[in-house]
This record gives sequence, structure tokens and C-alpha cells, in this order.
Amino acid sequence: MATTTKRATKATAKKPAASRTAAAKRVPAADRAEVAAALKAVLLRHSKGLHVEDGPRGTSVSSTFEFRGRPMWLAGVQLAKSYVSYHLMPAYMFPDLLDGVSDELRARMQGKACFNFRTVDPVLFRELEALTRAGFARFRADGPAHLAKFEKR
Repeated sequence: MATTTKRATKATAKKPAASRTAAAKRVPAADRAEVAAALKAVLLRHSKGLHVEDGPRGTSVSSTFEFRGRPMWLAGVQLAKSYVSYHLMPAYMFPDLLDGVSDELRARMQGKACFNFRTVDPVLFRELEALTRAGFARFRADGPAHLAKFEKR
């Protein structure tokens, strides 16, 4: 018994929902640049004595402490198509830093150490700045000892 399959043609094929809504969610480059500049300012205020590197897609901060032969990457601001990401590795290394984080900032989290923003939010950026300050201080105090546990692996 032969079965027939129905093939989608250009007229009957539907676009996936994600592609229809992606253009609607895309943030204009000027707005992303404003968000990136504000997040970069937060990052740079606490980067004294650390290695800062700027590139076309964002800014990264590394420690002077080497882990497995390379400087330890600590934080960064990254531009994507529809948002700007703020990565903070001390939040991953020391999860207790996130204990007092507001629900609003936690809602911006993607994973364990990344926060995504589409607009400038002064209240959340102040909270993120306090988290960055605490995270960098904790890394300076405990980071090398914490990483030494993983060096021999």
C-alpha cells in the first residue's frame, strides 16, 4: 500500500515563529551602542589593575593572574543582534554573590554569569555595578586559591 506525503511548497510553507518575531525584537544599533557604553562604564570603573581589551564586538577584562598559562578572563560586555550581554565570571566562580540579587536583575540572567539588556536601566545597572564591585573584590581575595584547586586537572 503506497502512502502519499504532502510536500510543502512556497505557497503553503509557513515561516517558523522565531524568524517572524526576531525582526520585531531586534534593537536598533544606536540603542545597543548606548546600552553597551553604559555597561562598559560599569565594567571600567572596577577594572583598575586589570587587563582591559576593546574590540569591535565589545570589551573584555582579564586578571593579571594566570590560570593554565593564560590570564583569567573575568568579565565582558558583548554586543549581539538584539541585546547587549554583560558577563561576570566571579558570579559563576562564587555563586553566593548572587544571593541578594533582585528578581528584576535575576530575570535578565542567561545562564549562571550572563545578564542581557535591550535598554539602559539605571536601577539595574547600579545593582550590577555593586555585584561587579563585590565580584572583583572576591576574585582578588579568593580567586587564585579557588582556581588552584583546578590547576592540576
